[in-house]
Amino acid sequence: MLPIHETAVGDLAIQVATLNYMVVAYVAFLMKHYPTTVKLNLDMDIDEKLDFIKEHLIRDLPERATAIQEFIGDLRSCQKEYQNVITNFLEFRAMVIPHRIFFQQKPAERGTRVTLNGMRALATRMVDLAFEFADWQASSAAVQSNKREILLGRQYRVKPLPTPPRKSLKDLDQADRAAL
Repeated sequence: MLPIHETAVGDLAIQVATLNYMVVAYVAFLMKHYPTTVKLNLDMDIDEKLDFIKEHLIRDLPERATAIQEFIGDLRSCQKEYQNVITNFLEFRAMVIPHRIFFQQKPAERGTRVTLNGMRALATRMVDLAFEFADWQASSAAVQSNKREILLGRQYRVKPLPTPPRKSLKDLDQADRAAL
């Protein structure tokens, strides 16, 4: 494995760590608003945290439910692709005679081959998802802020919501679809 491949794996690890940190931090922020019994369940794995975030975002933005589900699905697929890259990287490093072992296996046993361009594309996709995640957080925060203002009786301070980062045709009604 060339040093450039190891650098790409390192870049990918940084992007995954960034996304994971954003997920963990957002779940910790959301948990502040829940009772103590729910807070005791903080040892959730990443899939459970993504489900928790998905439910929260859909509760705040029900008109964008399909787009939110697609976004969470993209986050999960990136996680799986990253696990594939790491598995291939570790297997490659652990092989005593890489070319003999790899090429003696049947193609179905080799798993998905990871290329340098594939790793770079995945890292770029993760950066895009991190920015999109921040946009979803901002949209949810705006909804929560508006709800708080209404509860306090200050409807005049309700602000227009930011445009969510992603749209899905399934979320649009017939009039909106005709406009496209």
